[in-house]
Amino acid sequence: LAAEGQGGVGGGAMSRPLGAIVVSDDDVYFEEAVDANKIALAGILLAGVIVVQAAATLRALLSRR
Repeated sequence: LAAEGQGGVGGGAMSRPLGAIVVSDDDVYFEEAVDANKIALAGILLAGVIVVQAAATLRALLSRR
């Protein structure tokens, strides 16, 4: 172990589980983990992009008249 004040220079990392290796009597397989929060956030972001694009399209069409 490093003496007090001598160790650690930062460089922290973060990771998330990709899944689990499942071992049963008959089989061994990898079961992927699903991040529901990431899927929900992607859906909300996509909906926001669609709303902004629709507003810009309507604004362009109405300004021609």
